[in-house]
Amino acid sequence: MKMKKMVGLVVATMLSFAASTGSASAARSNVDLSGFKLVVSDPAGIFKATCEKYNCMAGAKYSTQFVTFATGPEGLAAVVAGSVHLAGTGMAPAVFAVAEKRPVKIVAVTEPQAKPGSGFAIVVSKKSYESGINSLVALRGKQLALTSGTEGELLAVTALRKAQVPLTSVSFSNLAPAASFAAISSGAVVAAVLPEPFVALAKNAGHQVLTTGFGYLPGYFAFFQSNKTLKNPKVVAAIGDFLRRWQKMQRQMYKDPATGIALFSATLRLPAPLAAVLFENLRAGFIPIDNVIISEFQKVAQTFYEIGTLKRPISVAKYFDSRAYYSVLKSLPKV
Repeated sequence: MKMKKMVGLVVATMLSFAASTGSASAARSNVDLSGFKLVVSDPAGIFKATCEKYNCMAGAKYSTQFVTFATGPEGLAAVVAGSVHLAGTGMAPAVFAVAEKRPVKIVAVTEPQAKPGSGFAIVVSKKSYESGINSLVALRGKQLALTSGTEGELLAVTALRKAQVPLTSVSFSNLAPAASFAAISSGAVVAAVLPEPFVALAKNAGHQVLTTGFGYLPGYFAFFQSNKTLKNPKVVAAIGDFLRRWQKMQRQMYKDPATGIALFSATLRLPAPLAAVLFENLRAGFIPIDNVIISEFQKVAQTFYEIGTLKRPISVAKYFDSRAYYSVLKSLPKV
């Protein structure tokens, strides 16, 4: 169970990492970072391990502390509380952060993967599949485990609606990814929305995928900083420097996939095939925060409003800050 919990942290925290903040002048200023500690969210220790492997902080005057959280929303809460400077989430947690009027801004966004959403799936247990629950329509009246406020919930909502399955006809159990996998494995629930690597683990156990998130999830990821630290020149400068180092390290790692996959396998205690899935799912580059991107997040907000999860319509536009992309991220080499 320890391994399942560990790998769950990787997926739930999000399928990528980066963030930036502040004005162009702050990002380029010669701020003295001696003794400063930049705190960032870290899925299951993989960022720390990768950074150490490629010596990404060589010559930096500041230190970096990586902190692990079970889900993206937990990392976001830590940003609000002030214990973490940077945290990334999927689109659904970003929308809920806006709805809750969290004092944060979305300061960076990464592009979708080649098959956006393919890292998530609605999976039905082997026993239930063999008894005839072999389609989304067959989930009427059944219990489905998922993690509320995440891309898993967004997948369930969009897929069931497209299949014309009333959401009121399905019983949803709010469980973390590892617990959802355990529930489907024990027979406590008929089906579950799982992220990788739990999808692969479920398939290995004989459970069946009804659909992946490909075609349902846009696949963008948002990265947050608190409004308070947006005004802190040291945080802004440290993040700008860290992003440059991180992107350089990512480029180096993805030019040598075998080494990267081996690192993931050793750090997360995963078989190489599962480590390879996670390795590829974390590849993502920064894109401009423009009207197209903002509209994609707005569509997610509208979806949650239409089904009643959000009690009022919200506008996400004012929660984006595009300065980071043009002052720091635009000039970075692509992964």
